[in-house]
Amino acid sequence: MTLDLERFGYVVRAKREALDLTVRQLACLAGVSTRQISFAENGRSISAGGTWMLARALRIDLDEMMSTAARERLINIDRVYEREENQGVTPPVSRETVEEFQDA
Repeated sequence: MTLDLERFGYVVRAKREALDLTVRQLACLAGVSTRQISFAENGRSISAGGTWMLARALRIDLDEMMSTAARERLINIDRVYEREENQGVTPPVSRETVEEFQDA
């Protein structure tokens, strides 16, 4: 999954401030470093685990933070599956496998 880093950073900062938390308090709550929070809030990439832990602590839906390019890829995957299913072609990977990967 590709996140829109600027959007994610904006949401992290907005939620943290709305909850009246300092960066240090959020770091303790989420189990990440203050540096990771600073990077995230400034639209820089952090580890997938750090992203997930921050999102979980602040109740951010990561699906909503996906970049436009990532959304387009998923839409295109769905179109390919629909076309192949309509033509009687069995895709090399099941739709369920793709959905499981997307949920991970």
